[in-house]
Formats: sequence, C-alpha cells, structure tokens
Amino acid sequence: MVRIHPPQMAALDGWISVQPQPAPSRAEAIRRLLTQALSATSNEQAPKSKEANVKATRLAEQTLNKAISKDAAPGPELERRKRRLLKGHKNSRRTE
Repeated sequence: MVRIHPPQMAALDGWISVQPQPAPSRAEAIRRLLTQALSATSNEQAPKSKEANVKATRLAEQTLNKAISKDAAPGPELERRKRRLLKGHKNSRRTE
C-alpha cells in the first residue's frame, strides 16, 4: 500500500489516460513509472552507451575506408577528412 496525495494521484491518472489502450491500472502505472525512473538514473547505462558509441565509430570508419578512394586526396588530407566525418565539426561536438 502506498499513500499518494491528491495532486500526485491526478497527475498519475492523467498519465494513465494518455497511455495506449488498454490503459494500465494505477498499480501497473506506478510500476512502469518506477521502472522508467530507475533505468534513467541507473549507473549501468553509461558504459553500455559508451560501448555503443565506440562500436558505431568503428563501423563508420570501416564504411568510410571502403567508400573513399585512396587517390581522392593525399594521405594527411584524407585522414583529416575522415576524422572530421567521424567526430563532427569542432563547433558541433558535444562535451562530455
């Protein structure tokens, strides 16, 4: 049993009303919201996210290597172009 104040209950009922049909019960809605909140704050999400970024960068680099002709630009210029494509423009990079 959980006590929920009227404003919170109204917010919960509002959330339930916009969910796909069949609408969840209040108990199920609370479980779903709790699961969402805990997964959003979980420390386990960061390593998976970083691993996914590394894998995506590796795949992008492999694709670029296949797509770019070696004689399209001199070696250093080719590397500079690949780096810019993989990392994005310096003004648009996110800082972490």
